[in-house]
Amino acid sequence: MSQIDRLVKGALSDKQRQYFTQLLTSLEKMREVAARARARGLDPTTSIESILAYDLADRVELLLGLKVGERLRSLLESEGSTDRAALILAEEVALGKFGFFEKEEALDWGVRVGLAVVTEGVTVAPLQGISSVKIKKNEDGSSYAAIYFAGPIRSAGGTEAAFTVVLADRLRTKLGLDRYRCNAWGEDEVGRFIEELRIYEREVGNFQFKVSDEDIRLAITNLPVEINGVETDPVEVVVHRGMKRIETDRVRGGALRVLNDGIIGRGRKLIKLVETLSIPGWEWLSKLKGGVQRDVEESRVESSHFHEVIAGRPVLSFPNRTGGFRLRYGRSYNTGLSVVGIHPSVPVLLDYAVVVGTQVKLDVPGKAATVTFVDYIEPPVVKLVDGSVVRVESVELANRIREGLQSILYLGDILISFGDFLENNTRLLPSGYVEEWWAQDLKRRIEEVYRGVSECSKAVGLDEQTLYDLIKRPVETKISCQTAFSLSETLHIPLHPRYTYFWDFLQLKDVLRLRNALKIVDDACYVDFEDKDVKQILEVLGVPHRRSEKGWLIEGEDAEALKRTLRLGERLEVTGWEDTLSFLSKCAG
Repeated sequence: MSQIDRLVKGALSDKQRQYFTQLLTSLEKMREVAARARARGLDPTTSIESILAYDLADRVELLLGLKVGERLRSLLESEGSTDRAALILAEEVALGKFGFFEKEEALDWGVRVGLAVVTEGVTVAPLQGISSVKIKKNEDGSSYAAIYFAGPIRSAGGTEAAFTVVLADRLRTKLGLDRYRCNAWGEDEVGRFIEELRIYEREVGNFQFKVSDEDIRLAITNLPVEINGVETDPVEVVVHRGMKRIETDRVRGGALRVLNDGIIGRGRKLIKLVETLSIPGWEWLSKLKGGVQRDVEESRVESSHFHEVIAGRPVLSFPNRTGGFRLRYGRSYNTGLSVVGIHPSVPVLLDYAVVVGTQVKLDVPGKAATVTFVDYIEPPVVKLVDGSVVRVESVELANRIREGLQSILYLGDILISFGDFLENNTRLLPSGYVEEWWAQDLKRRIEEVYRGVSECSKAVGLDEQTLYDLIKRPVETKISCQTAFSLSETLHIPLHPRYTYFWDFLQLKDVLRLRNALKIVDDACYVDFEDKDVKQILEVLGVPHRRSEKGWLIEGEDAEALKRTLRLGERLEVTGWEDTLSFLSKCAG
C-alpha cells in the first residue's frame, strides 16, 4: 500500500483520495489473481508482462533500468521543476553518482536519463529516439559530443528533443569536452543539412515548421553539440555526399526533425528554458527568425494535411467549415493532454465512426488527439427527413431519431484544454461564447454595480442561490429564457449563450426576412411551409422547430428567445447598426 499512499498524497479531497485508493487497491487484487493464474503454467510465460509504475520516478527507473527513482523523487520535490530536476539528475548520472562509466557511456546515460524525465517516462524516445551518443574529434584534435538521433525521437516532441541537445551541452562541459565546430576539413556540413532537409520535405514528408536556410545556417554554426543521426528513409542527397563526419548519404529524419521542429521551430520556447536554467552559450537562439508553423494562422487554418488522409477514413469536418466542431477551451475529468471531448450523442449520429479512445487527426493545436465524451458541452443540431430541426442533448434522443436523420447541421463543441495549445506552442484561436465566459461577465458586472450576490438577486428578482449557482456552476445550472433576458437587460451583459444561436452566420437581410416571416400563435411562433428560404435561415441559426399543421413550429424557450431578440409583434425603429450582431443588440434593447 506504500505505492498507493505515495500516488494519492497531496492536495486531494477526501472523496478523491478514496476514489484513487479504491482504484489502486482493486488493481493490486486483480494482479494477484492474474499472478496465480500465470503460475499454473498454462500461458507462454509464468509471469505478468506489465510492470506497474506509480509515478514519474518509477517510470524513469523502470524504463532505463537505472536506480535513480528515489533521487528523482527528491529532486522533483525540492526543485519544483521537471526540467531543472532532469538537468541535475543527468549531471549526477554522467559524473558517476549512480555507477562508474567511461566518458562516452556516461554522456550517453546522462542524455537518456534527462530526456526520460522531461518526456515523463512515457515515450520510446530515450531508448529508440537516441541511437547513440558519441565523442568525436574536431579538426584541431579536440573532442566534442555528438548525438545520433533516430526516427522515434519524434515521440518526444519538438521542445523536449531540442532540450536533449541542451542537456548534452551541459554534460559535455562537466566532462571536459570541447564545442562542436562545423564545416571541418573543408566540408560544407551546413550545406549538407540544407540540402538534406529540402530533399526530405520534397521526397518524404513535411515537418511541423517551415524554416529558412538562414536559420539552418545560423543554428548549425552555433550549436555546441553535433546533431547527427542514422538513416531513416531510402532517399539520398545528391551534392553533399561521402562526408567525413556524416556516415550516411541518406536522409536522417531524426536529426532533421530535432533541428527543424526543435532547435529552430521551438527556438523561442527553448531560449526561455535555457535562461530559466541559467545555461550559458545559447544566446544566439534569439537571432533565429523561427519557423512558420504549418496549418496554423491565427483564426485562419489551412487544411493541407487533410490531403494526406488515407482513402476510406471518415473526415468529420474540414477547418473553418460551418457546421464543424466549435472550439471550446476547458477540461473535464476524462480529458487531458491530447485528449479532447465531444458530445456523447455525436457518435450515435455518425453511426459510431468515433468511439471513446478513437484517435483523430486535428488541425489545431496538435496533429492528433484521442476522443472521449463530455455531456455538458454544446450538443449537435440535426435535421430530420421530415424537415424538423432537433437539438440532440442526450444519447437517448439520438437513438430515437437516428433512423430519421437527414443531415447534421452542427456537430457541437470540441473541448480542448489550454495546455494542449501551450504544449504545442500554438497560438490561441477564438472560441465560442460559452457559459463559462458568460458567468465571468455576470460576476464582473455584479462586483461593479452591487455589493454582492444578495443585493443583486433582489434587484433582478432572482433567487440568491440560483444566481450563485449561475456564477459558480454555469454549465450545470439551467437558465430560463426569461431569466436570461432579465439578467442581460438589468446588468447590461451579453445574452446567455443558450439563447444566442448562430446569428453571425446570417446577413442582415436574412434577419429582417426572418422577422417579417415569423408569425406568433399563443406561446409559439411559426413559418409557412411555402417560405423555403426562411426555413433555411432557421436551419442556419440552429433553432429547433418541427412540422405542424400551420407550418414550421417553434415552441417553448426557443420561441420566447426569438420573440424577444427580434421584438416580434412590435414596431421596429432601429438605427446606428454596423452589422448583424450590432443590429440584434439594438433590436433586443
